[in-house]
Amino acid sequence: MDINVIVLSGHLVRDPELRASGNRYVARIRIANNVRSNNRNSNEEDTNYFDCEWFVSSESAVSYLHKGSHVLIRGSARQNRWDQDGIKKSAIKMYIWELVLLSRSGARQDNNVDDLPRSAGFSEVPF
Repeated sequence: MDINVIVLSGHLVRDPELRASGNRYVARIRIANNVRSNNRNSNEEDTNYFDCEWFVSSESAVSYLHKGSHVLIRGSARQNRWDQDGIKKSAIKMYIWELVLLSRSGARQDNNVDDLPRSAGFSEVPF
């Protein structure tokens, strides 16, 4: 059996986009993740961007997430393939199982992270 588990931390590039999907909602999130360069003599960082989707049961689940929010996600990666004008294309998307809000950075003043309902799909920091 193969394993497909992704654990990733980073900052939201923009506010989540929320759309209804049946009796649930789908939040589209883009995360920027900084990694050190492979060059040992350099302190340069590269930034990777990950497109993610998170299925939630209510709109309030994403009300605490905003551009700049520091998050930790756990989920899986899937490669989507399509044909565009005769050219084969593909993109890898992360599907979030669990999201942890790591900091209040980027949070709006009208929301209090401490009031976050656990049923919203958030969980405790795993370390």
